[in-house]
Amino acid sequence: MSEKIEIEVLKCQECNFIEPVPVHCGKPMVLEEDTFVCWRGEHAPCCGRSSKMSIPKHHDKPMILRRAMAEKMANGQFLIHDVL
Repeated sequence: MSEKIEIEVLKCQECNFIEPVPVHCGKPMVLEEDTFVCWRGEHAPCCGRSSKMSIPKHHDKPMILRRAMAEKMANGQFLIHDVL
């Protein structure tokens, strides 16, 4: 049985499309103004990806950061139940 936890997700402003917050160095990136940055700060790519990225867009609009209730599955993925 998996436990329910609160996580952050990105949600489209137009529809119900959601996606996880980007991950870098094993943890979710943090939002600084209008850019996602590695939780360790901006640095040279350690995992083959830039440590900075723009907020993803959906329907040509930037997605918004929201809280969601989810279950962490045995494979490490999250099953999202409710976007708050």
